[in-house]
Amino acid sequence: MINFNIEDVQNILRKCNVNDLVVHPHILDNWFERDYNLNYVANCLVNEVPLSISKTCENRFKLIYPHEGVRQN
Repeated sequence: MINFNIEDVQNILRKCNVNDLVVHPHILDNWFERDYNLNYVANCLVNEVPLSISKTCENRFKLIYPHEGVRQN
């Protein structure tokens, strides 16, 4: 197994297609609890540059995007 780094994640996000995204059950649980817009999340993943990417453990990353409705200059 490849241990991806932050640069790898950036390259993966650049090539990401919204139709390739998979919504797993734990994502739906969070969606119902937090009431976030899955379309906004998908748009961020494929069209926006994250404000921050941090590696939390092997092949797991935390991506930070602006809250929906907050405009970036």
